[in-house]
Amino acid sequence: GLLQSTGPEVACSDVTQGMSPSAIVGPSHFVITPLLAVLLQLTDLWLNDNQIESLDHVEEALQPQRGSLSCVYLRGNPCSEAPSYALRMRHLLPNLTQLDDNPVPGA
Repeated sequence: GLLQSTGPEVACSDVTQGMSPSAIVGPSHFVITPLLAVLLQLTDLWLNDNQIESLDHVEEALQPQRGSLSCVYLRGNPCSEAPSYALRMRHLLPNLTQLDDNPVPGA
């Protein structure tokens, strides 16, 4: 599955089931968190270039996908500028192979 947002909207497409239903929602924390909770087989998450400020909120929202996410793009968000960003994402997501434009070492 893939969730992608590069601006004020989020496009959600469930390609893992061979279907292509889509929904467009705003990327606020209050919308993204419940949306992510139902996408348990999400493998790629692209939320770059939004206004996501807190790594704490990202970690909370991604808990249901800990075992499935392998590719995350959050660059262009204030949270991706935190010194501990890459370390926290690698710790949270054990199957992470790609973080923004960078392959994850040892993946």
